[in-house]
Amino acid sequence: MGSTKVKRLDTAMKVRGTAGFGIDTVVPGMKYAAVAMPPMMGGSLISYDDSRAKNMPGVHSVVQYSRGVAVVADSYWTAKKAVATLDPQWDAGPNADLDMTSLWAKMEEASNGAGAVFRESGNADQGLAQADKMITAEYRLPFQSHSPLEPQNTTAHVTADKAVIITPTQFQQLVPHVVAGATGLKPEQVEVQTTFLGGGFGRRVEVDYCIDAAEISQAAGVPVKMVWSREDDMTHDSYRPAGIYKFTAGVDENGKLQALKFKSTSPSISSRLFPSIVKDGIDPFAVEGIDNFPYLADAGMNFSYVMHDTGVQVGYWRGVSHNLNAVALECFIDELAKNAGADPIQYRIDMLDMGSTKHAWSGLSAGVPVGARMKTV
Repeated sequence: MGSTKVKRLDTAMKVRGTAGFGIDTVVPGMKYAAVAMPPMMGGSLISYDDSRAKNMPGVHSVVQYSRGVAVVADSYWTAKKAVATLDPQWDAGPNADLDMTSLWAKMEEASNGAGAVFRESGNADQGLAQADKMITAEYRLPFQSHSPLEPQNTTAHVTADKAVIITPTQFQQLVPHVVAGATGLKPEQVEVQTTFLGGGFGRRVEVDYCIDAAEISQAAGVPVKMVWSREDDMTHDSYRPAGIYKFTAGVDENGKLQALKFKSTSPSISSRLFPSIVKDGIDPFAVEGIDNFPYLADAGMNFSYVMHDTGVQVGYWRGVSHNLNAVALECFIDELAKNAGADPIQYRIDMLDMGSTKHAWSGLSAGVPVGARMKTV
């Protein structure tokens, strides 16, 4: 504190390899679980054949749970080999015909519709009409998996009157409630022990894998360490949203920005996880990274957002929308600088808004009230 140097408490453990991550957990009487989950989003289990798995040495049981089917065994490798014999059949569900071609086509169609304005000044349309030149660009950014080094895992021991959940999580306070809902226990009967995380990046804000482990332990009647394979982890993620980002700029004869219109179209993470913060069609975490636009556009600007559900489950991913909006924006600023024949760094410095609107650099997701700027156009 102050001038006193304080050493990190975890450094020595991590350097020496003694830090306890979720995947390292061992408790008395523990079995291992490997799982089979629907290969399509929104799918569900129809049937499986456990005749081979049950006869494999080391297999304790085969249990069905809400998301799929699991093999519980004396080792993870035994469980994983047994899962491969189950031949599960799946109902593809509402996304049976979903593919990337149709997904992008529907997002493009949505991007041509009206958006909710989250930042506006002056008259952007008039500024564009009076500009010496208009420059347009469209950027598309894909879904991204979190892919932490440590795949999702949880050790659970569920009994008639208590559940012990040992897990790498970023949202400990949520675990008792969701595990209680899945097992029939009360939240106060759920004990949560948090381990180190082998990477979280926002994926472990969600606790779906804790529910899985609890259900499997309850069904098997033993303590279970459920470990997802790398394939499980990448195909059952809550992905960084894909999106379409459109810019139209008006510049003067020297290439200086005069007016700017921006529209982003993407799924909303918060509408699923924290819907109360979504107001008037704007998810503040979907517009961050450009709602704090730091450059001058004296004639006017108009920034809008189109919330579009693609059928793909999205989640918070590191910098959330900074790594979408800011990437698209700064790529576009590079294009404006090239058009002006200017050094891209100096071009930015010359355009920085150091005046009365500098306060807007903090952005909506930092708590700046939106107020009258929110309206649908």
